[in-house]
Amino acid sequence: MQITPAKPHHLDTILKIYNDAILSSVATFDTETKTKESFSKSLQGISDIGYPVSIISEDETVCGFGLLKPFSERLAYLPTCELSLYLIPIYQGQGMGKIMMTHLIEEAQKLGLHSIVSRIESSSEPSIKLHEGHGFTHVGTLQQVGFKFDRWLDVCLYQKLLS
Repeated sequence: MQITPAKPHHLDTILKIYNDAILSSVATFDTETKTKESFSKSLQGISDIGYPVSIISEDETVCGFGLLKPFSERLAYLPTCELSLYLIPIYQGQGMGKIMMTHLIEEAQKLGLHSIVSRIESSSEPSIKLHEGHGFTHVGTLQQVGFKFDRWLDVCLYQKLLS
């Protein structure tokens, strides 16, 4: 397995992974698929401010991606980022999430950030276990803040302090 910065030629695969998550999971609360143009603009914006967008691959096959992004536009939140990680379902449970999570935490430390936050749908046990295994703490639950697949969804907030 190898983690590398995402390049423009990875965009189609990253977009497919994300759009599949939109259509089939509660890993994202987006409900409409993204276009190549809008998704590219979002990822470029993240990269332009120095935050990582990384892919994890095996035998040159992209298996997933992860990124850090600003937690908020408000300046007092600058030391805090939000983490997102997506794997193609057939690659879940093989340790790739752990490797990508470790990479993203290290990248946040290199950026001098103080805190990482993740929003996780409350029934997403594998994601919760992944975060807890990397030292994230459950700091609260927002009840019924999302509605997708004809049901109300709760969001657990997880945080890791880096310094």
